[in-house]
Amino acid sequence: MLIIKRERHDGRTYLRSVGARAPLAILIGIVGALLSVNTWAAVIEFFNPDLNNYFITADPVEQDFVDTGAVGRWQRTGNAFAAGGPNPVCRFGGNSAINPATGTFFGPNSHFYTANAAECDGLKAIYTTGSKSWKFESNDFLTTPAGNGSCAAGLVPIYRAYNNGFARGIDSNHRITSNKAAYLQTVAAGSIGEGVVMCAPAGPAPITTAVGVPSGAATSATIGTAGGSVSTPDGKITLIIPPGALAANTVIGIQPVTNFAPGRIGAAYRLTPDGQTFLKPVTLLFTYTDDDLLGTAAEFLGAAFQTADGHWQWMGDATLDTAAKTVSVISGHFTDVTQVKGLQIRPGKKTVKTNGTVALQVKVCYQTDDPLSLLASLGYDCDTDQGIVSTLSVNEWSVNSRLGGGAVFGTVVGNGASAIYTAPSTAPIPNPVTVSARVFNPKKGPNAKTLVVSIITIADDSWTGTATGFLLHRTLTVEVTWVLESFVNNVAVFSPTGTAAISDIVAPGCTARFDPAFHSLDPNDGTLTIDYNTTPPSYHGYGLTVWAATITAISGECEGFVNAAAGGSFFGGSSGTLAEAAGVSTEELKDL
Repeated sequence: MLIIKRERHDGRTYLRSVGARAPLAILIGIVGALLSVNTWAAVIEFFNPDLNNYFITADPVEQDFVDTGAVGRWQRTGNAFAAGGPNPVCRFGGNSAINPATGTFFGPNSHFYTANAAECDGLKAIYTTGSKSWKFESNDFLTTPAGNGSCAAGLVPIYRAYNNGFARGIDSNHRITSNKAAYLQTVAAGSIGEGVVMCAPAGPAPITTAVGVPSGAATSATIGTAGGSVSTPDGKITLIIPPGALAANTVIGIQPVTNFAPGRIGAAYRLTPDGQTFLKPVTLLFTYTDDDLLGTAAEFLGAAFQTADGHWQWMGDATLDTAAKTVSVISGHFTDVTQVKGLQIRPGKKTVKTNGTVALQVKVCYQTDDPLSLLASLGYDCDTDQGIVSTLSVNEWSVNSRLGGGAVFGTVVGNGASAIYTAPSTAPIPNPVTVSARVFNPKKGPNAKTLVVSIITIADDSWTGTATGFLLHRTLTVEVTWVLESFVNNVAVFSPTGTAAISDIVAPGCTARFDPAFHSLDPNDGTLTIDYNTTPPSYHGYGLTVWAATITAISGECEGFVNAAAGGSFFGGSSGTLAEAAGVSTEELKDL
């Protein structure tokens, strides 16, 4: 990783990289695990108004370091593009070494990036370490070089503008961005346009979804020029219409509909009449519960409406009341709306076996184009393991508030918006554990961060319980332990071990004994499957044990009870939750 630090010389502030190294084997293991998570690796653009310079980096650690303000007043511009491609991008930094002959610095207070291998090698040859203007720092990220100033289909053009620093007597600086409008604006302000210099992967696109269908009873009220409000019976949404918003009496309705929005919370609502506009903005007031905050934080809640082409559009900054647990937004027209999470950690809740791992991501649901507005624009897929991870700074991955975790509650290794949690070897107490990350939250201040939490339950490698059944004057008791046999795709398969015992027959006129009365279970006597992909985890299982036994009369006439097999079922075949299963279920003894 590269961490930039600040160096001041002659009143100028330099960003310098310092190698932060770990043993190679450790890095390979960590990086390999994190790269196995399907993420969108973002190259983030920053701007420093004091220096009038731009800077980019793909390193999440470096991004976070810049966000802290430790190296000057660098701010995210809101522009980012994806890393990925066949060629490394060479990064050079302005050389901070002193020229002993002149007492000045060799290099400008800036960075330079190129995906052209010949240009990279040429600069390395000309500007050697300790002299001249540019010092090679690293291969910052991967990309595809532009071919004759253009990109192949499916790739996004990345533009570069040069501020002509040497000629203007200022620090040389290049702006590298996928935002063509920003590039043209920079050129119009005096920079030299160098055109398309590299091509980035397209990255994920905002998603479209089906239109919801009615899922509950509609609520309506007639509202006129004096204004008024209408709410659903459960109080989840209230529409507040101010005086003067309507020119005449109008029947205003709220119809619950199925919800397909990214980051959705509860139902969506169809506001009617569809397309209704207002002379004054109206307020949509949503309520939320603690359960609605699973995987997110109240500061990231908002609302979205569905556009005519099926996208979901963030409705702008929301007003949050954490005491009343409400979120309100302003709207000027009617369509389908819903409360949403603007950002969330995935999974928000998970069950994993001991020593198992969980891949975690902080996912953007509504991506911003404006650095001053935390979340805006169209919705992205944030409810699966695909899509775009947070382009906000994410760090401080912790388990039960301990940075990095530990042996008792498990460990977490984070790389920006992605992390891998590894469960401990035994289920801890208390259980579940919380795995958290802090997200840079510019709306709350330059160094503010908001905590998002995933709740992870650690399941033991075995389940133990007792099943008892009674039939025809006898009782079968099975003490069984389900032992883990396999764990594939988060589905665990167990086999039984333990002991079955059958009681004496105590019937009118007869008391008889089974011999043997005890029997050891065979692994083939049953199976238990637990699917941890569902919430809560679901199970399916069965158990049946049979053994040869002799019935010996103890007293009375026992002619009706002949030598027979002893046994019975000790696990039913129905599906349910683990809470219902409790290790094993009690089934009525079958007559075998």
